[in-house]
Amino acid sequence: MARKSLVAKVQRREMPDMGMLFLNIKVRRSHLISDSLNEISRKQRDLKKKLKVTFAGEPGLDMGGLTKEWFLLLIRRIFRQEYGKEFHVAPLSYNSIF
Repeated sequence: MARKSLVAKVQRREMPDMGMLFLNIKVRRSHLISDSLNEISRKQRDLKKKLKVTFAGEPGLDMGGLTKEWFLLLIRRIFRQEYGKEFHVAPLSYNSIF
């Protein structure tokens, strides 16, 4: 769908919106988990697109570094001990694999 729209704009000699090709999320560092979940749940139709992350209130273009930092911070916060009650990782069970 985004590809058809992009092609149509090029054919009409309009400047295409390159943002339509990406899953753009904007998060606050202080609310990283909740902002991330909210943004992703609001943009479910775009989940197959390439991810681009912006941190609110911070200048910067995501050329891969911001997305990498977002993943790193998100994983660290999810696995913090104080989140243990909210995020439970089940022990590995061979019964659940096969």
